[in-house]
Amino acid sequence: MEKAEKLLAFGTNQEDYASYTMNGIIKWGDPVTRVMDDGELLVQQTKNSDRTPLVAVLLEGPPHSGKTALAAKIAEESQFPFIKICSPDKMIGHSEIAKCQAIKKIFDDAYKSQLSCVVVDDIERLLDYVPIGPRFSNLVLQALLVLLKKTPPRGRKLLIIGTHKP
Repeated sequence: MEKAEKLLAFGTNQEDYASYTMNGIIKWGDPVTRVMDDGELLVQQTKNSDRTPLVAVLLEGPPHSGKTALAAKIAEESQFPFIKICSPDKMIGHSEIAKCQAIKKIFDDAYKSQLSCVVVDDIERLLDYVPIGPRFSNLVLQALLVLLKKTPPRGRKLLIIGTHKP
C-alpha cells in the first residue's frame, strides 16, 4: 500500500470535504445559523463528554438545500483528526456487499482515531431507496443500523452527521 493511501485511510483528506464547501457557507438567516451553532454544540459534546462517546445528528431538508455543505463545514470546523464523508457518489457501480464493506471500512478507520467525524451523506441514495414500490437495499440498511448505533471503543469518540431529504 502506498504512503498516500495509508494516510487517507487513517487521517483526513481535506480535499474530500472541502469540495462540498467550495462556494462557502452563507449565513443568510436563522435556519443556517442555528444548524451551525447546534453543530458546534455537538462537536463540543463529542470532545468533552465522557458519557456520550457516540453523538449522532440528522440534517433533513429538500434536495440541493445545502445539507451536505453544512455537514461538511461542521466536520471541517471540528478539526477532528479523522473526518470522512460516506457518499453514494463514491460507490457508483458497487454491489450491495461492496457498499457494506466500504461503509464498514469508514467506521473501522474512524474507530482508530480518538476523535472522529463521519458524514453519512444522502442516506436514501446509499440505501438505493425508490419511493415507488418502495424498494431499498435491506443489506445496506442493516449494516447502517448496526454501525450508526455501535459505541466506539473505549477512549474513542465519534460524531456522525447524516443527511436526508424528506
